[in-house]
Amino acid sequence: MMALKFFGLIAAILHVDASRYAGVSVQLFEWSWSDVAVECETFLSVKGYRAVQVSPPTDHVQGTQWWTRYQPVSYKIISRSGNETQFDDMVQRCTKVGVQVIVDSVINHMAAGSGKSISGASYGSRQYPSYSPNDFHHDSNNVYTNCQVSNYYDKHNVQYCDLSGLPDLITSSSYVQGQIVGYLKGLYNKGVRGLRIDAAKHQDASELSGILRALPTDMYVGQEVIGAAGEAVQPSMYFGLGQVSEFYYADYLDPNIINENKMIYLQTFGEAWGLMPDYNAVGFLDK
Repeated sequence: MMALKFFGLIAAILHVDASRYAGVSVQLFEWSWSDVAVECETFLSVKGYRAVQVSPPTDHVQGTQWWTRYQPVSYKIISRSGNETQFDDMVQRCTKVGVQVIVDSVINHMAAGSGKSISGASYGSRQYPSYSPNDFHHDSNNVYTNCQVSNYYDKHNVQYCDLSGLPDLITSSSYVQGQIVGYLKGLYNKGVRGLRIDAAKHQDASELSGILRALPTDMYVGQEVIGAAGEAVQPSMYFGLGQVSEFYYADYLDPNIINENKMIYLQTFGEAWGLMPDYNAVGFLDK
């Protein structure tokens, strides 16, 4: 799940050496596909934005809350932002004017509870259009139950238990990996050239590697891994898979811009301050 609720524009400054990734992207959280397309054509391309990050395009639970987008029921391309035809049109129009599309990708878990998705697909009892109870981590004596994430100092608890009651996929399973890779490659074939992996911290890095390394080499990967001192899962574990969100970027930057006579200290801003190495980090600001 997202650690922060972004309801405006999020500028993600990509600190990398590779020219194909260098630049600035913007997250248009919860925007419709048609509005994103217009924004690419009339503003982002004109102002030199390199990419736009959009909300998860997958079929999700019903409801108006922001978090419903992070409870997928199937990998069908339909969401509050629009249908698959509208999504395809958005990707084509943004790409045409030089703005690459980055998709927020929810591949750690599926929706909690039971009901019908916005497309009308039924789910419940850890059963989904593409998955059965055996495709999720579960208790040894019951495929319908599992432990809950409760101890961030225990790697197994963080990565094999259910996060906030969301059924945790067995990402080491060849079948599960095949379903996820098929979905992500489908996005690539539509013209998507970047992924933001939601809840990457809750997936074992070696298992996530099995998914990401099956993708085309020019697919950009950014990962949500919130680091904290002493915790069992650290951002550095994911450096070899792609870039990682630097959640302390704004915290360290803001006081040295807002407070007077502080900007001189920004000459050494970055890794020297304890932030991730530039090549590995995605810094972001809430505009």
